[in-house]
Amino acid sequence: HAPMVAGSVVVDELPGASPPPGAAQIAVFITFSVILTLWTRAELAHRAIAAERAASERGASPSPSSSDDNKTGGDGAGAMPGSDGALSLGDVELGPVDKKDEDATAGGGDVESGAKAARASRGGDTAPVKPIVRVDEQLAKLAPVRCLLGDRRALIASRDTLRSWTELGCVLALFWIADRGGAVPDAEKHYDRDLFWAIFGALGAYGWFTTAKECRSNAPLNREQTEEWKGWMQVLFLLYHYFKASEMYNAIRVFIAAYVWMTGFGNFSYYYVRKDFSFHRFAQMMWRLNFFVFFVCLAMRNDYVLYYICPMHTLFTWAVYFALYVGREHNTNANVVLGKFAICFAAS
Repeated sequence: HAPMVAGSVVVDELPGASPPPGAAQIAVFITFSVILTLWTRAELAHRAIAAERAASERGASPSPSSSDDNKTGGDGAGAMPGSDGALSLGDVELGPVDKKDEDATAGGGDVESGAKAARASRGGDTAPVKPIVRVDEQLAKLAPVRCLLGDRRALIASRDTLRSWTELGCVLALFWIADRGGAVPDAEKHYDRDLFWAIFGALGAYGWFTTAKECRSNAPLNREQTEEWKGWMQVLFLLYHYFKASEMYNAIRVFIAAYVWMTGFGNFSYYYVRKDFSFHRFAQMMWRLNFFVFFVCLAMRNDYVLYYICPMHTLFTWAVYFALYVGREHNTNANVVLGKFAICFAAS
């Protein structure tokens, strides 16, 4: 075997060994490690606030001897509204109320001013955020920056988002460990036609008895029909690659073409009916099509075209978008739309 040159360092790579991590892989690892740390801090802060609120509610709960006073409006501690242990979003983000804040709102003073004082003491609307380091004022208002600076309110408010990114990082780590780390040895794929169709039949029967429902629309190729069609083709795609079912190669090519056509049909229906050509909608579609494969390419050091279905969907999404965007004021004219179809067909 020949040595592999990595920059100015010569690496003696053994046959079947994975190359050393590159700069992109190291950056992905550091990024998701930071996200994991932030999510852990957000979870700990959320649980600490929940524990503080539960403890304060237990301390403020009335004793049996004072129940009569509570019923007659006496001086005993009455049941606080919302004392069922559930945390509202504001309470979770701002934390428990201090005793002095409760006195300010219950002591006969101005309720509104007392509420503002309570929010201020908990870091609410009137309390400025004090970052750990000095940064630009506008930049410091962004949620990711506030999380990085250790703002507890921002961490708790972004807890679900941080958890989603942490799950993505775990999936990428599983990919790398299984395919690059050497933890799972390579093996030959063996195709068994009976097992292939048995698995597909079992999944079909399970889907029929658990998810079958009546369509909300009777129009041909409605959203529910096309989504289910694409879902069954995805199952066949996975089984085809898992078993390396070479005899299904031609059928899989047809399914891929049908899948791409349905993506174009769905995009055309949306732009033609909704007439929403905003950059936000277009960028959202590009993100949905490519975000996962983008991070997989970085983590695995693979080429984008290896996951060819994503470039195909992206290309035809661009084609549909710009075909309808150009001269969009004439899209109600059937002849103009047919002319755009002809131009796209000739160009492809």
